[in-house]
Amino acid sequence: MPWFLLAFRAILAHAVVFFETIPDLSISQVPKAGLLQILAFIGFMEVMGQLNMQRADYEPGNFLGSGQWETSESWDDYQTRELNNGRLAMFASIGMLAHAALTGKGPLELIF
Repeated sequence: MPWFLLAFRAILAHAVVFFETIPDLSISQVPKAGLLQILAFIGFMEVMGQLNMQRADYEPGNFLGSGQWETSESWDDYQTRELNNGRLAMFASIGMLAHAALTGKGPLELIF
């Protein structure tokens, strides 16, 4: 089995144990109408995204024309910072997976 799957399995096992200790976070306690509402909203957003991609002026990452709201220099700086923060978060995730693969301990075990 590849190392990244082993690391993911180790992290997931610790997360499951962590969430099982909190009884209020059970999906079985959510009312059926609430689950239906969540699924309907997800479906709505998916349909809107697909329809948005068929527009002639569509640009990737521009959901429903949100890129036209701000065109100032500060907006471009904000987008660059957010992109860099996302890249940093991806590297942090890779670091946690590599550490879990090498030591066999999840990231939560090192904190506690």
